[in-house]
Amino acid sequence: LLLSFLGMNGTLIFLLYMILATRILRSVKPVVEGMKALPAEAVYIRERGFLAEVAAAVNRVSEKLRVQERALRKKENARAGWISGVSHDIRTPLSMVMGYAAELEEDIALPEEARKKARVIRLQSQKMKNLVGDLNLASKLEYQMQPVKKESLNLTALLRQAAADFMNLDPEGRYPVSFQCDENTKKCTLQGDRGLLLRAVYNVLNNSQLHNPQGCSISIQLQAEAQTAYIRIEDDGVGISEEQLKSLTDTPHYLMGSGSGLQRHGLGLLIVRQIAAVHGGQVRIGHGSSGGFLVEIILDRGEGTCVVKAVFMYYPAD
Repeated sequence: LLLSFLGMNGTLIFLLYMILATRILRSVKPVVEGMKALPAEAVYIRERGFLAEVAAAVNRVSEKLRVQERALRKKENARAGWISGVSHDIRTPLSMVMGYAAELEEDIALPEEARKKARVIRLQSQKMKNLVGDLNLASKLEYQMQPVKKESLNLTALLRQAAADFMNLDPEGRYPVSFQCDENTKKCTLQGDRGLLLRAVYNVLNNSQLHNPQGCSISIQLQAEAQTAYIRIEDDGVGISEEQLKSLTDTPHYLMGSGSGLQRHGLGLLIVRQIAAVHGGQVRIGHGSSGGFLVEIILDRGEGTCVVKAVFMYYPAD
């Protein structure tokens, strides 16, 4: 009788345990799954069972996150729209200022000093126009509003074009550019947006020109692996200090920062980083082999191929 009584009680306890465990698991599983999905999507958990209060708390957090997300998206759309509107509205008056300044600069009836001042006005207006364009592009890339038209590109030809275009705008020949590929690369392809990639290379070249008014030599090197392309651009100019390098690496850009504390200005390298990110890549900056400034753009080649390599050298035209 005693053994039968103990056996029946043990069986009853086991059955109660299994029933309770099953009910607890049924309550815990949706809560755990909801908490995992909480940051990425809206979540609603039925508020019942042992964990009804926990489910209700998760639902409240989910609703609060959705409200914050909608407010943030509205704020971002408003900022992007404002930047786009300003970029559009300022284009016409800037073009008029540049046009009149160019006319005054070329007017031989004016004194030489006045023509020099007109030239300064034209150059500074052009700089303002470029800055506004950079701000608009950086904003579109940040909020994924810039259409990316990827196609199969010959990266070698694209870099040759960028080097040639840059030196055509340097009639004095103060910024000679050399372009070379390891082991005779003739054709290195990747899936990318031609306009954006050219813009990234132009920004790096212009950065070397901006920070070396006395002139410098610039080299572009292309290396390719099965799935990755490396574009290494460096100059032999003044370079960058360790403090400046740390600031470029660690300090958030004013487009990305929260508005408090130190923030970094300058859109050129930010756009280069954004374009690389759009192509599944990244950007590294540092010191060049001759003490100048180095920028390495690393791109995902996707289904690209790389065969037969060659070396190209560009020098300014007479």
